[in-house]
Amino acid sequence: MIDIKKTFKEQAFAKSSVDDVLISPRIELAIIHPKKTEENRRIYKTFYDNLSLYLSKLPNNQVKKQILNLYNKKIIYLGLMRNPSLKSNIAFESVLIENSNFYGVMLNTSALDIDIITGETDEIDDCVYAAYYSVLRAGILSNKLKIKNDKQLHKLLSTYLYLMILKFLGKNTLYSKRQKQLIHMCCIYIYYVYFFNQNHSYSINVIKRDFLDNIDIDVYKEFQDLMKENKGYDTIKDLPKLLFDLKLSFEDPRKVYVKMFQILGTNGFYSFIGPFDHFAAAMILSKYPTSLFSKAAIAVMKIHDSSEMILNKYIDKLKFKKMSL
Repeated sequence: MIDIKKTFKEQAFAKSSVDDVLISPRIELAIIHPKKTEENRRIYKTFYDNLSLYLSKLPNNQVKKQILNLYNKKIIYLGLMRNPSLKSNIAFESVLIENSNFYGVMLNTSALDIDIITGETDEIDDCVYAAYYSVLRAGILSNKLKIKNDKQLHKLLSTYLYLMILKFLGKNTLYSKRQKQLIHMCCIYIYYVYFFNQNHSYSINVIKRDFLDNIDIDVYKEFQDLMKENKGYDTIKDLPKLLFDLKLSFEDPRKVYVKMFQILGTNGFYSFIGPFDHFAAAMILSKYPTSLFSKAAIAVMKIHDSSEMILNKYIDKLKFKKMSL
């Protein structure tokens, strides 16, 4: 088995606070050449035969549609860590994309328990969902500007962030309508600052522009005043502290942070606090029967379904390009 000559720089929507965990290991992945040797051809044939069988049993949904397309184009590649001693179950896939051209997806054989001698795996279901996670990311990364301006998508995903934060704060905590609206605005604010590198003023004003259909104007003005003296919160990690400092939560921010990890699991946690493409893809994957992400990451199924429909429109716009081997 050898690496192909063509290499791809692992991409993300923007820098995040966990690039060392999410991005760095993916850079170390190298593709197993699908045709270079008889052994390699046999590995891929076995893997693709198992993939075909599993896809035939799936209902007609977005996962089947998108992965069947990759299967037919033969652009699902198997990957190995360049350094055998380096292992990362979080880096279970990598998007093969360059200059907005989509060359396919690479699956980490180690993370997904794919035997590199036989091509067999007992985790073919997770392989399918890992590939879907990757193609969701590809749709986002290839349409950055359009994604950035997609107001409906941002309404859905910022609301998802808000609902998950309420879950992390605990079911037994009761909030007034005003408090919930203030927490929601904190989530919208962090959503734009962190995922899209927007400045303080923009992230305050976008709430008035796009979200006042669900937020009272007097509560918005209160939020404006509160945030005049509260700047410097710019990651998802900072959200529990922002709520604590605004006296919207009395839970120790560090404990809330631990709850995030406990509820979401390893993959879900790092995707949740990672760059936008990972955040959005993980949210979609949580609705499916895969061990990659915890079902506890489900908020309101309507939000998941509506977000998936929007993101699949971007996937359908991908510019596929065949890799020269």
